[in-house]
Amino acid sequence: MIESVISLLSPLFASAHVRWGIGGSVLLAHHGLVEHPNDVDLLFHPDDFAVAERILKQFGKQQPSQDKGVFLTRRFEEYTIGSVELDLIVDFKIQHKAGVFSFIFDETAMTEQVSFGGQRYPFMHLEDWYVFYLLMPGRESKVRLLEDYWQSHPLDAPERLQTALAASLPDSIRQRIEHTYRYAQ
Repeated sequence: MIESVISLLSPLFASAHVRWGIGGSVLLAHHGLVEHPNDVDLLFHPDDFAVAERILKQFGKQQPSQDKGVFLTRRFEEYTIGSVELDLIVDFKIQHKAGVFSFIFDETAMTEQVSFGGQRYPFMHLEDWYVFYLLMPGRESKVRLLEDYWQSHPLDAPERLQTALAASLPDSIRQRIEHTYRYAQ
């Protein structure tokens, strides 16, 4: 069902020139790290979110907003299409004890355009989601999943970890990223 929803939205986003990326558990599933994604996390370029939301409103139902917790994200909207939950994220930010981590959505935010059934899908970098999961409460299992994965697979985008290290981060997270950067190449 998740694939059919992404297949529905992808050509619509493409024809509207929406810059977007697939992350979260769908990204992990794409790399064979989880079998069943929980939901669909879609990040959007800030300039394209209004268009993306108009497209989604044609097919999905917007859900009530929930408490943001540590997230200082400018826009976070939840939609459902059929039984599939989608999280729409713009200007992704996470507050932590050393400050605020801000994700820059630019032309380097996508690692690849993967083709399925003649359509192309923009997947984000595992390395970015590793940093996100380190900063998000309750995501240690996903952090370990990625660290285990990199024991037998090289980093695809080590520069993404270098970029994260230039940001304000708690020392414990900085040390973990540095360790992963050194040993996963």
